[in-house]
Amino acid sequence: FFIFPEHPLPQLVGCAILGVIEISVLTAGGYAKRVCRNRYTAMYGNSSLTARYQVNEAYEMSRAMIPAYIISFILK
Repeated sequence: FFIFPEHPLPQLVGCAILGVIEISVLTAGGYAKRVCRNRYTAMYGNSSLTARYQVNEAYEMSRAMIPAYIISFILK
């Protein structure tokens, strides 16, 4: 029933809010990836193996999520 709405402003506002949220998710994901990578390289020879493993896991997870964020952004 919203094919030809009488007032398209609510739809435009909703789309704008969705776009801002999606761009924020992409930005936060890229930032998380960069921070984890930098932290891992900074602590490479200085920390225990467990700490490096945890940071490496966080980096791998953030890197794996980037394609999902991009696909979600494109499909919406």
